[in-house]
Amino acid sequence: MRRSAVKAWRDLLYQVVNEQDVEDKYFKLLGEADRMKKAGLINEDEWRKLVRKAGEFLANNVE
Repeated sequence: MRRSAVKAWRDLLYQVVNEQDVEDKYFKLLGEADRMKKAGLINEDEWRKLVRKAGEFLANNVE
């Protein structure tokens, strides 16, 4: 279950979005990371890594 949750998160990260959807996708990524942490699927360190990747995505895609 853990692997499939992390894979789904990564799939979401790598989905192509248009400029208007960048912030929505960022918040979805954060929400999914929070959900996985609360469900015990990932630990605190893994959660931080996902949040960092979401932040990098946002920084790289906002003009």
